[in-house]
Amino acid sequence: MATIAIRALSVSKTVHGNSPWTQTFPEAASQAFKGGAIVTLNASGHVIEAGADPVRILGVAASDGANA
Repeated sequence: MATIAIRALSVSKTVHGNSPWTQTFPEAASQAFKGGAIVTLNASGHVIEAGADPVRILGVAASDGANA
């Protein structure tokens, strides 16, 4: 099986041509995700890195988590 290098996701273009739309959410304690990681919300409404099979996806982290 071939090995595929992992790369962070990034915005390639937007519908309106301006900067990408971003939102800020509180981060759950001890999160260590990197920018480009797929993130979701936990039951308390805090951002966490999504697991292998997330039910809901909040979006893509624009920057590293506070503990990364």
